[in-house]
Amino acid sequence: MAFKLMSCPYCGTDIDDSESEFSVCGRCGKRIYSDRANLKAFIPEGEYEDSFKEAVECMVDERVAKALAIADELLEIMPGNPDVLMLRGAVNAYMGEDGKAFNDWKAGLGKLENYTNSDAYMCLVSKSVADLLYYKEVEFIEFDHIRYIDSLSEEFDEFLKTPCKFVLYFTIFLDYIHRIRHDDEVDREDLEDVLPDMITRLVSYHRNPKCLTNIVDYYLKRLGYDNETYEDDDMTSWHVYYLLSEGIKSRLSTLTREHLESIRDHWNDENMSELEEQFNNILKDHGEEGRFRLHKKKDVEEGDGESVEKSVDDYVSKYLLLLENRDTPEE
Repeated sequence: MAFKLMSCPYCGTDIDDSESEFSVCGRCGKRIYSDRANLKAFIPEGEYEDSFKEAVECMVDERVAKALAIADELLEIMPGNPDVLMLRGAVNAYMGEDGKAFNDWKAGLGKLENYTNSDAYMCLVSKSVADLLYYKEVEFIEFDHIRYIDSLSEEFDEFLKTPCKFVLYFTIFLDYIHRIRHDDEVDREDLEDVLPDMITRLVSYHRNPKCLTNIVDYYLKRLGYDNETYEDDDMTSWHVYYLLSEGIKSRLSTLTREHLESIRDHWNDENMSELEEQFNNILKDHGEEGRFRLHKKKDVEEGDGESVEKSVDDYVSKYLLLLENRDTPEE
């Protein structure tokens, strides 16, 4: 399933839902790429364009030593060039060198000035992190992917002066799903162990409610979640996500375009930590020994605490700013 960014992930403005390589946001002017795994969109035109392309092609073909040699050679010609640093970071990530990759990307982002094409760098880094994560999982190498991605999002936030955690997690999630879906030589179930934490981050930091419900619904379908049998299937944890998606969808028709924009304008990576804490508390309150346990309304007695339905409803209403418009009649 392909997900489309229905609004600019950086400023929230609606973007053209076309089949072209990219759309241009009418508000911030950024190019938003439809192919979130695009490794070549960042490549600058000019004298060394072919060298950049060759390095990327070598990396994709797993000729990483050659790709690294090209990147190092370009850096000798253009010391400190941000595009080359971003390229070398991608090569290092593909080689499993997460520390070197991070340092190159941090240095590159600190020098970049091409804000209109910043999404191209986001795609490059996200695809590279997805490949890095895949490598770590296949080789059973311990890797704190959440901490790593969070640290990268802070660098992008600093570079763009706008919330980037959602779009970074979103793009890495898509690229990683695509990678494991098309690999028949490994145990996909083991490789999916990293996805629940990423889904939680997407839920907590997503600024587009409609797109969020699409992601949650897709993942629940992928897991085989059934609202009629989830308890017998030991999938009570995912019922929280189901209630979240249904709660948002039930309110979307009552929300004006202006209100949806106010949601995106209100939240940022700093204050959305409230959403993350609230959602984790819901999971914690309705879970047991790492497995989530439901409290149906009929089972909750006075003094026993809120039902999972009530907790999620409060989350949707209060934290996604839907409370004030919940009873607003459609125009």
